[in-house]
Amino acid sequence: MATLTLAAGVSILIAVIIDEANAPLFWFSQNWLIFGIYICPYCFVAATVPTLYLTWRESDIPLRYGIQLFNHSHCIILILLAIATTCLSIRSSFAITIGIIFYTLSVIINWATGLQSRAFSWLIPVLALQIIPFLFFSYLSQQLFTLFIPIAGRSGCTSQPEITISGCAIIIAVMTTGFLAPLFGILRKSKTVILGFLVVFVAFAIILATPLAFPFTKDVAAERHWVFHTERSYYDINGTMTRNDSGYFLIPLDRYFPTTIKDIISDTNYTRTGKDCSEMLYCGVPVYISKFKPLSNYSYWIPAERPVIPNEYKAGISLLNKTAISESTFRYSFEIAGPAHLQVFFNPLNQSQLVSWSVCDEFPTKKFFKESTYFLTFRNGIDSNSFQFYLDFKVPENYEGPVFDIALAAHHTNYEVTHTKEFKQFLTLRFAVPQFAYNALLIRTEHFHS
Repeated sequence: MATLTLAAGVSILIAVIIDEANAPLFWFSQNWLIFGIYICPYCFVAATVPTLYLTWRESDIPLRYGIQLFNHSHCIILILLAIATTCLSIRSSFAITIGIIFYTLSVIINWATGLQSRAFSWLIPVLALQIIPFLFFSYLSQQLFTLFIPIAGRSGCTSQPEITISGCAIIIAVMTTGFLAPLFGILRKSKTVILGFLVVFVAFAIILATPLAFPFTKDVAAERHWVFHTERSYYDINGTMTRNDSGYFLIPLDRYFPTTIKDIISDTNYTRTGKDCSEMLYCGVPVYISKFKPLSNYSYWIPAERPVIPNEYKAGISLLNKTAISESTFRYSFEIAGPAHLQVFFNPLNQSQLVSWSVCDEFPTKKFFKESTYFLTFRNGIDSNSFQFYLDFKVPENYEGPVFDIALAAHHTNYEVTHTKEFKQFLTLRFAVPQFAYNALLIRTEHFHS
C-alpha cells in the first residue's frame, strides 16, 4: 500500500507542478505524452521501492519469495478495492476482478506444480497469465482517455484537468503494471532497467518545454472560444429600467484560456466579471448550462454596440399577478417570451424560501440544489413560444422588502442571425490570428429584475 501511495503521489505532484507552471493540457492534442509524464514516474517508483527493499533488507527469505509476497499483497489490495466498489454499487468494479482472477490462477498453477519454490520457473505462469489483463487494460486505457481528454480539456478554467488525467493514468498503471513492477527486482541489472523509466520521463519533460507540447492543433484539437454578443437590461422592484449596456462576453472553457486570451484582448477596454458577482445573478454572465456557473466569475466583458435582434424574437419576462396563498406565502405568476432557448435564474432574498412551483409536477427538495440560485431552461424547436409559470415563496413574518431576484436570458439560436459590422471586425482583428482556435458565436439578451 505504501508503494502504491508513494507512486501515485509522485504522479499527482507532477500534475500539480505542471499546472502551477502554467503548462496544462499538453495531452489535449498529443495524448502520447501522458505515458512519459504520468505513467513512467509511477512505474519508476512502483518498481524502485520493492527492488530497494528486497536488496537492502536483512532477512533469510529468498528474493523470489519476497517478490511473490509483494504480488500477493497487491492482489489483497485489489480484492479489498473490488469489495469496496461493489458495496458502493460501482459497476466498473468488474475490471478489477479481471486482474485478480488471472493472478490467482497463476498462484494456483505455481502451488499445484511446485514451481513457486524454484528460482525462475514460477515466473512463467505469472507472466503468461498477465498477457490478457495487460492487453485488456491497455484497450481500456484507450477508451478511458478517449472519453476524459475532451471532457477535462473543456471543463473550464476553474477545474483541475491535470489531476483528472493523472488520476486516469494512475488507474491504468496500477492495473497494467501492479503485478509486473516488483518483477524488475529479479533482473541482473534491475537498477539500470528501472532507471530507464526515469530517463524516459526526463526526455518527455524536455518535450514539454518545446512547441510540440502546445495543447491545441487546428482541425484536430482546437481551442474553443465562446463569444457571446450580449445586451443586458436591469430593472428595479417597480419595473423601471435602471441600466442598459451591451458588449462581448468571452467565457473560458479550458485551463489554458487565460494564457491565450491575453494577447487577443490586451489592448481592449475589457474587464473581469468577478466584480459583478455581488450585484448580478451568475455575475451577469450568459452561461449556457448550469454546470458552467463557476466560469461566470472568471469571464471577460468587452463593451460594444448592441446586437441586431428581430422584433419577433425579442425576449421579455412579465409578472402577471401576485397572489397571497396564506399570510406568509405568496404566488408570483410570470410569462416569458423570446427565442427557442430561454433560461430563468432566480435567487430568494432575505430568508425567503421557495416552497412550490409549476415548472414540474414534483417539487425538488433543497438537497437537489447545491446553491441558493435556481436555474431553469425552456427550449423549443424552431418556433418560439411563450411560457407561463408560477413560483410560491414563503417570506418572514411582517416582511415587506424584495423577495427574490430573477433574470431572463435568451440565446438566439433558432434563426439566421445578423452580426453587426463592429462584431465582425472584432472577430476578424482579434480572433483571426490564432489558427488553433474555433470561435463559437452566440447572440444573447438578458433581463435582470430586483
